[in-house]
Amino acid sequence: MPTGKLIEGSPKPSRSGARDQQTARAGEFYVAAELCRRGAYAVILTGNMPGVDLLASDVNGESVLQIQVKTKRKGDWHTSKRLLARLEQDHQAIGSEARFWVFVELSEDVSASPRFWVVPEADVVKIGRKGIAAWKQRNPNSLSDHCAIRERDLCAWAGCWRSLPILP
Repeated sequence: MPTGKLIEGSPKPSRSGARDQQTARAGEFYVAAELCRRGAYAVILTGNMPGVDLLASDVNGESVLQIQVKTKRKGDWHTSKRLLARLEQDHQAIGSEARFWVFVELSEDVSASPRFWVVPEADVVKIGRKGIAAWKQRNPNSLSDHCAIRERDLCAWAGCWRSLPILP
């Protein structure tokens, strides 16, 4: 039976890492709940499947979407240049009509409702590409793989659940 004590030599859990994981999971649950509330089915994938956090379908199970969820409490959302490059290649090869990202903002005030931006993955790739180009122009020697997604770049998709073809 676990005692809650650390085993000698094991790494100490990171407080910020645990909080980041809790934030990410909370965002996934909020998105799944919102999809169900709006008349779809949603399943959270508990494994580590890059680029997909949820599978969602219409009530008949005829149309299925892959959804990546990005959640923040403050600042920007974060992804990697490597993931965006892979997604861009995937889109050129197989298309992207069934892939979306939902960006979630959770307020530090736990009584406040979350805010959502529902974005087709192809548009996330375009936003990311634009942000990376601007970053490279300012920092030409940077080797960073980090890519920030800013709220101002998502304005057109705020609360845009109607863009999901699985919803009635």
